[in-house]
Order: sequence, then C-alpha cells, then structure tokens
Amino acid sequence: MHWMLVACGGALGAVARYAVAQWLHPDRLPQAIPLGTLAVNVTGSALLGWLFAQLFTGMEQGKDQSLWLLWGVGFCGAFTTMSTLSLETLTLIQRNHPTLALLNWSLQTLLCLGAAWAGLLLGKR
Repeated sequence: MHWMLVACGGALGAVARYAVAQWLHPDRLPQAIPLGTLAVNVTGSALLGWLFAQLFTGMEQGKDQSLWLLWGVGFCGAFTTMSTLSLETLTLIQRNHPTLALLNWSLQTLLCLGAAWAGLLLGKR
C-alpha cells in the first residue's frame, strides 16, 4: 500500500510539474533563467516544509504515514526538480551564460531554502 501511495502522489506531482513548466517555459523568454523550474522548486520546497511540520508528529512508529507518503514523498518528490536545475544550470554555462547560470543556481538555492523554512514555520502554527 505504501508503494501505491508514493506512486500515485508521484504521478500527480509529475503532471503538476509538467504543467507549470509548460506555462512558464524558458523558450518564451530569450536568455532568461528557467522560471518554471524556479517556480516548482520554490513552491515545492514551501509545501514540503509545511507538510513536514503538519505531519511529522504523526509519523511515529505505528502511526499512519499515508498522507506523508502520498503528498510529501510522492507528490513533492516528483514535483520538485533539483536534477532539472542542475542540467539547466549546466546548459546555461555551455551556452556561454555563466552569470545567468550563477544567478539561476543562487536564486533556486536561496529561495527554496527560504520557502522550506517558511513552510515549516507556517506548518507549526
């Protein structure tokens, strides 16, 4: 049952990630950082922080972990895209845009860290 929850959440997260990427596709803005990946990583980080704060106490031994497996592990795991961030940053470097590559990596890292913290704080309220 746990595998099915992760798989279902992952399917939902992958579709949501694809939808955001299409909506904010980098080809629409020439020489811009990939906004779809940025949006997904920031919102996914905030959601994961919030979920963790809301559900972590329910993850003790013997407690039902279904919501965490579905939304935290499955959805957020497929929705957030650090592997895509890495590839897109390397692509910017290969296309002779090292400043944009550094900006992309910096924004993704700092904003996602801040979003995860904000989500964690909101979830503890």
